Amino acid sequence: LRSYADLARVFKRFNIGYKQENERNRIYVPGTDSLTLSSTGHDQGSVYITSKDTGKFTYKSEILRRYDEGITNNSYGVSTVADQASADIAYAPNYNARLSLGSTYRQLDINNEKLTGQKKDESFINRLEMNFTLLRGGITSNTYYEIGTGQEPKQAYSFLKVAAGTGVYEWNDYNSNGIQELNEFEVANYSDKAEYIKVFTPTNDFIKTQSNQLSEVLAINPAAFIKNKDGKTKLINRFALQFAARFDNKLLDGDILKGANPFKNNVSDTALVTTNSSFRNTLFFNRSSSVFASDLTYEDNRNKSLLANGAESRFQRSLQLLTRTNVKRIYGLNMGLRSGSKENISAFINRNYTIVFQELEPRLSIQPGTVFRTTFYYKLQSKDNTYSDSNEHTEINTLGTEIKYSSIKNGVVSANINVISIGYNANENTPLAFEMLEGLKRGKNITWELNVQRNLSGSLQLNLGYNGRKPQGEKTIHTANVQVRAVF
Repeated sequence: LRSYADLARVFKRFNIGYKQENERNRIYVPGTDSLTLSSTGHDQGSVYITSKDTGKFTYKSEILRRYDEGITNNSYGVSTVADQASADIAYAPNYNARLSLGSTYRQLDINNEKLTGQKKDESFINRLEMNFTLLRGGITSNTYYEIGTGQEPKQAYSFLKVAAGTGVYEWNDYNSNGIQELNEFEVANYSDKAEYIKVFTPTNDFIKTQSNQLSEVLAINPAAFIKNKDGKTKLINRFALQFAARFDNKLLDGDILKGANPFKNNVSDTALVTTNSSFRNTLFFNRSSSVFASDLTYEDNRNKSLLANGAESRFQRSLQLLTRTNVKRIYGLNMGLRSGSKENISAFINRNYTIVFQELEPRLSIQPGTVFRTTFYYKLQSKDNTYSDSNEHTEINTLGTEIKYSSIKNGVVSANINVISIGYNANENTPLAFEMLEGLKRGKNITWELNVQRNLSGSLQLNLGYNGRKPQGEKTIHTANVQVRAVF
C-alpha cells in the first residue's frame, strides 16, 4: 500500500510546497494473518522551495523527515528516524552547457535496535555536475564529482546453490575434503557449471569513512570542426578519441584532502576501504572506413571490497590494438594484439596471484554475399604468474572456425568449433590454474556451439542453443536451451 501527495503554492518567482509519502509492504506467513519480518514500511514528509524552470539559473532547497518501520509483535514499529536537508543550484546559459552544484546533510537516529542492523550515522555529501558540447559537437564532455562522509559496513557472504545454468559461480573442491569452503568458488566459464550465486550479508561492524566519486565521459571528433580541402581528408580528421573514467572510493575517515582525491585508489593502500574504478581510453583511426580501420584501447579496472574476513582486491590493466582490413568486400582480415596484467589480493593465501599475459588473434572472414559468412581464426595466449617464485606458466593455442547464415525471412543460424591446446607447468587443482586455464584442462580440449534464431511470427521469436565441450581426460559435456521471446 503506497500513497503520495504533493501540494504547492505558486508565486511569481518561486514555488513553496509540501510532499508526503507513505508505504506499507505487508508480507504474511502463508495461511495466517501474521506478518513476516521482511515486511517494511515508512512515512516521509518534506517542505521545499524551488525556482521557476524558465530561467538560466534554477535552485531547489528541501528539508525532510523520514520514519522507517519494522515488525515487532505482529505490528509496525519505528526502527529509524532520518532528518535531511538539501540544496541544489544550476546554471544553463544555453542548450550546449549546464553546471549544477548540490549539497545534502543527513542524520540517522536509531529508535529500536532490534528492528534494524543500521548504526547511528551522520553524513554530508557535496556534488558537482558539468556538461558541455563545443565546436559543432566535435567535443562533448560529461563530468560528475562528489565527496562526502558516512559509514561502511563489513560484509559477510555465502554461496547458495540454485538450478544448474541459472547461477554465476561453480564449486571446485581444491583440497578434496568434500566441504564447500569460501575460497573454492569461481565464476563459471560454462553455463552447465553455474550452480551457485553469491549472497552478501551486512554485519553490525561499521567503519567511519570519507567517500568520493568522479566520472568523466569525453569524446573528440576533429572531423566535425576541421574542414577538408580539395576533397582530400586531412590526416587529423581520420582520428577520433573516446575517453571514459569512473572512480568510486571510500577511505578511512581522516585527512580531508586525501578523502577528496578520486585518484587515491591504489588497492594496496591500507587507508582505502573500498574502490570500484574503471578507466578506458580508445583512439580510433578511420573508424567509419569500410577498407581499413584500427583502434588502440587502454583499460584499467580496480575493485576492492571490505569483507568480514578481510579485504579482497582485484586489479586488471590491458593495452589492445585491433585492425580491420576488407578486400573487395568479400574478404576481411582482423588482427588483435593484447597485453596486460591481472592481479588478485585476498585474505585467502591460495587466491593471491599476479598474471602477466599476451594475446595474438588473427581472423579471416569470407562473405561472398549477404547470407553466408565463414570465419577462420587462431588465438595464441601466453600467461605467467609473477606473484611468487613458483613461476607458473601456460600457453594456450586455439584454432577455430565459425559459419553464420543470416536471412531476414528465415532467421539466423550460427555454428562454431574450437580445438584448444593447453600447456601448463603446475598443479591444475588450484584457483590460480582455474584462472589461467579458463576453466579447461591441460592438453587437448574441444568446444563447439550451435545457435538457431527463428521468427515464428511478427511478435514471436524462437531461440535454440546447444554447446558442448570435451576437456582432456574427461567425458563429453552437452548443454542445450530453448527460449521463446514475445516482442510487443
